[in-house]
Amino acid sequence: MPKILFITTGFIFGVIVLITIIGFFLPNPRIATNNFSVSSPINIVWNQITDHKNQVDWRKSLKDISINEDDPNQWTEVPITGPSITFKIAESLKHSFYRIDILPISGFQGYAIIEFSEEGENTLLTFTEASIISNPFQRILAYIFYNPKNSMKIYEKELKESLTL
Repeated sequence: MPKILFITTGFIFGVIVLITIIGFFLPNPRIATNNFSVSSPINIVWNQITDHKNQVDWRKSLKDISINEDDPNQWTEVPITGPSITFKIAESLKHSFYRIDILPISGFQGYAIIEFSEEGENTLLTFTEASIISNPFQRILAYIFYNPKNSMKIYEKELKESLTL
C-alpha cells in the first residue's frame, strides 16, 4: 500500500512539474490582432467603443459593467461566463488611437489597443490584445480555456450588429 501511495504521489508531482515547465515556455505576453471594417462613420464607431457604461446594452457577452466612482476612466466588466476584468484608459487620441490597460486586479494583466482609420464612409479598426500571466500554471489554463481571437471575433460581430440597428 505505501508503495502505491508513493508512486501515485510521485506521478502527480511529476505531472505538476511538467505542466509548470511547459507554462514557462509558452509566449508571455500572448498577443493577438484582428483587423476589420465597420460600415459606419468613425465618430459613431468611436463613441460606441469608448462609451463603456452602455456597452452592456449591445455586448451580449456581458452581464454588467461597473464604472469606478473615484475614477471614471476605470471600469470592471462582468461577463456572463468567466472572471470579471478591470480596465483603465491608458491613452486616448480621439478618432485615432485608444489604449486600455487590463489591471492586475483581474488575476492577469495586459492591454488592448484599438486603432481607428477612415476609408470613405467606413471605419477600419485594428484590435491588438496582449495578456500577461506571470504564473506558468495559470498561463497553461489560459491557453486551454481562452482564445483571444475568438473573443475579438465576438466583439467584432456584436459591434457591427449594434451599429446596424
